[in-house]
Amino acid sequence: MGKGVGDVILCKDLTLSFGDRAVLDRFSLTVPDRGATALTGPSGCGKTTLLRVLAGLEKPQGGSVEGAAPRETAILFQDDRLLPWRTVEQHLTDVLPRERWREVPGLLALVELEGEERTRPAALSGGMGRRLALARCLALDAKLRLLDEPFAGVDLSRALRILERMRSLPAPVLLVSHEPAVLAAAGAVVELARRCKSARGKLFTKSSSERHSFALIPRYDNAVNKINECISFLSPLQHTEYAPGQWPGAYSVRAPSSAPEPAGRGRRWPWLRSGCPPDG
Repeated sequence: MGKGVGDVILCKDLTLSFGDRAVLDRFSLTVPDRGATALTGPSGCGKTTLLRVLAGLEKPQGGSVEGAAPRETAILFQDDRLLPWRTVEQHLTDVLPRERWREVPGLLALVELEGEERTRPAALSGGMGRRLALARCLALDAKLRLLDEPFAGVDLSRALRILERMRSLPAPVLLVSHEPAVLAAAGAVVELARRCKSARGKLFTKSSSERHSFALIPRYDNAVNKINECISFLSPLQHTEYAPGQWPGAYSVRAPSSAPEPAGRGRRWPWLRSGCPPDG
């Protein structure tokens, strides 16, 4: 993956194994020098491990980490790590020098936590706590920010608004996400394979991610629509067992007395075996 104008090389030829399992295999990564780059891939492909290596928390067995030293890198872990005795505002002032305390209102506005300055973590919802942890990470003066599932528990519309505001950050952001809409909104997308090499970790620029459409989006939407269609069709029904020798399959479906009688003899709908309702 070559370096272009305005790009930052984060690592070269990283190799890391746990026992017999190779997690990173000569993996190299270059990202745009500002804005958010999304990191995605199947569970277990090494996304969190890669963030830990870039942050200096995990030592690779080969290759080099470049771009930012560990002391110049901020990382948001999957757990929020909030302090129950500190208020929302204090979580930010704790990591900011006094001369930057004036930035607190802007940071809270970025993650949509205005008005919660005096609130303690126990009174925050899961999504609010996640946004506070994100704001604390963004408050740090860092040359690279690594965010592991920053929008977990955050509703999608709010997550997309926050991501849009993060475009103005002066340093690159590498975030892990499985959410198709977040991937589509990111400035670039890195897609990791199960065993990560630079040749198998593809970097899509904004234009190519739109072409890719993150092809996940239509497939995801179609799957959800089909599942919802089946659930809504089956909700008034209950299962009953077939007598031996009847139509193949262990179950048929019987409509309760309050539901309309299905057309045709009996209450057996063979299409249930395929998982799709009949057309029309």
